[in-house]
Amino acid sequence: MTQTASTPPSTSLRIVQSDRIEALLQRAASEAAQARMAHPLQPQRWLVASQGMAQWVQQALAQRDGVCAGLECLLPAQWLWQTYRAVLGEAAVPDEAALDRGPLRWRLWRLLPSLTQREEAAVYAPLIHYLGDGEPLRLAQLAQRIADLFDQYQVYRPDWLADWAAGHDRLRDADGRVRELPQDEHWQPALWRLLRADAKSEGHPWASRCDIHAAWMERMRTARVCPLPPREPLRLTVFGVSALTPDVLQALQALARWREVAVYVLNPARTDWFDRDGARAGHPLLAAWGRQGREFIAGLQALATEEPPAGLAPVTLEDAWDDEPADDTDPPHLLAQLQDDLRHGRALGERTWPPLDPARDGSLRLHVCHTLLREVEVLHDQVLAALQRDPTLQPREIAVFAPDIAAYAPLVHAVWGSLPPDDPRRIPYQIADVEDDTAARLRELLRALLHPEALRLTGSEVLDWLDIPAVARAFGLASEGLDTLRAWRREVAIRWGLDGAHRQRLGLAAGGSALAGRYTWREGLQRLWLGALLGAEDTPWQDRLLPARGVAVPQGDLLHRLQTFIDTMAGWNERLVEPADAANWTNRLHALLTQCLQPAPDDIEGTLGVARLHAAVDLWAQQAAEAGAEPIPAAVVADTWLALAGGGGTPARFLGGGVTFATLLPMRAVPFRRIYLLGLQDGNFPRRPQGDTHDLMAAVPRPSDRLRRHEDLYLLLEAALSAREHLGISWLGRHPVDDTEREPALPVAQLRHHLNRQWCRVPGQGDDVAAALTHAHPLHPF
Repeated sequence: MTQTASTPPSTSLRIVQSDRIEALLQRAASEAAQARMAHPLQPQRWLVASQGMAQWVQQALAQRDGVCAGLECLLPAQWLWQTYRAVLGEAAVPDEAALDRGPLRWRLWRLLPSLTQREEAAVYAPLIHYLGDGEPLRLAQLAQRIADLFDQYQVYRPDWLADWAAGHDRLRDADGRVRELPQDEHWQPALWRLLRADAKSEGHPWASRCDIHAAWMERMRTARVCPLPPREPLRLTVFGVSALTPDVLQALQALARWREVAVYVLNPARTDWFDRDGARAGHPLLAAWGRQGREFIAGLQALATEEPPAGLAPVTLEDAWDDEPADDTDPPHLLAQLQDDLRHGRALGERTWPPLDPARDGSLRLHVCHTLLREVEVLHDQVLAALQRDPTLQPREIAVFAPDIAAYAPLVHAVWGSLPPDDPRRIPYQIADVEDDTAARLRELLRALLHPEALRLTGSEVLDWLDIPAVARAFGLASEGLDTLRAWRREVAIRWGLDGAHRQRLGLAAGGSALAGRYTWREGLQRLWLGALLGAEDTPWQDRLLPARGVAVPQGDLLHRLQTFIDTMAGWNERLVEPADAANWTNRLHALLTQCLQPAPDDIEGTLGVARLHAAVDLWAQQAAEAGAEPIPAAVVADTWLALAGGGGTPARFLGGGVTFATLLPMRAVPFRRIYLLGLQDGNFPRRPQGDTHDLMAAVPRPSDRLRRHEDLYLLLEAALSAREHLGISWLGRHPVDDTEREPALPVAQLRHHLNRQWCRVPGQGDDVAAALTHAHPLHPF
């Protein structure tokens, strides 16, 4: 494949679709290999929808070819920003745009209080009313809500923002028709213009992502020679996506003029179900669960039939159905039959399946439990039985998903991790999307310190902090000394508070009361020192403090280290209570981490965790610089800094070799032999929408919008299609106190209803198929 700077290798954006991810990967890998033959030393660039998909692609390619090397996997948003910088220049495009969500929050923090002094203050009446007396936490919450709102507009409504910037306070629907802006929402265009003017006054030529994208598109459209630098790969593979934001799809069309671009789309059905109103989705579950995918495919179908705008490549659609080997045999079990119906979009009764015998067909099971713990116990029993029945089944071929896996993580460790390594019943597993326990405790410690107005410093809380290895090492405390410290704390009855003054600052002790300092850390430490120096005595020292028992002179060093820790906490409590500007906070946070956290050299996770905290401080400083000299209270710093520090877990634990536990996330349609879904009860799934009352996208929706409910339904459809041999679904269907019945999630009820209408049982076993597949487990495993 030869290419000159001015001759594009492809004249269209190729969209390749298949209903099986394996067939899609086979086509993508084969075409990428052909392209690589012409340029063997050039790295490959693939865009994937999630880190989990990236890991599956790399592992599958390594199994297919024996090695996977020179493959760069990026998320679409990452690639888009890299491409902006490659074409427009790294100096012109910063790491974050001035009006990106992070910096925008702090710009709003600075500007919102000044709205009352502006000439157009009447326009901002709803914001001014909400702010009230300007309480900092209320201001921070409002700034975050508006930043989130405008961030969504930059992705899904750039035309609105362009109109607003030009002074047109209006909305446009998907067909370009103008809509009136609600009277009480005119503050949004006014505030957007104010934010743009403020950013441009600081020298930002492109204030928002919309501006950067428009400049990039203009450069790509008008270029007579390829505007991409020579180091950019000649081919781009977009793999396994079931949705793309409008800006990414438009960028791919622009890039396709100069590079070979192929998008491999997972389409759950081979039939023409692309109508946005779902009129052609003959299968009831496709109609009920597939709206997000249906709208995305419909958009691609429309692009393929329309004349592209000037400077954009046309779109062509290709099918990869024929890449799969021909198989004339009937699907062997209920799950495969359900998938076959979905694949061909069959309406009810369009094909008749043989009668079902649940005793012989175990491909689909529904489990009703009382508690989360019981769900995990039942799951362990099911997986253990499956591994014992089938010697070819490996733990890595099993996945467990839940709407919120963090709620199940401690229970999984308690049940699955309780067996010793040499026990034949022990099943290897890993939990993705949940941070490890030490990192979570570190974040809770820092969050507590950064809320000094509510920090009680209870006895158990402080000793729990010292149980964190990085904290204990920073103060020279060994793990074996913690039992001694706990015994001392019980001896001197330390309850909470540094001293009486600390309790009074919290408003929880009477001013000047002689009892205000009782059972505090100061009093307890004084009694411990007296016990070390004077020994155990029954007479109070100076008629005031009774020396503690059980403190020996050689333990003075341990007591000194405890004293140092408490003094350090007291110092930081006083220091953090004072608001400061962003620059001072940056110095404070680095100093806090350096003084209080020192992981051991061989503690890899601890070292990485502390490094992430330091890196988050630097990123926070860049964003919070937009606040200028405005003082920021500690509680606001805690929320923003620790959010940047992470907390979503370790994606690398996905597909780690054992049974994979993970959150049910969109576009994680990785195939497994057995898939189990937990927590699908009413109220827990689909996730409830968290809409903003000021979100104008909800008032004027478009097909490209991603709605949480539709996302959840579609990912359930993806999970049902990704299970190759077994699909297990469980929910809390009985109350643990009175055993009353609870409803499953609506999608589960729809599945049960469909099973009863499409299948029948063998004669003599009754008519209720769903009931035969549902196992109600007792509250206890015995």
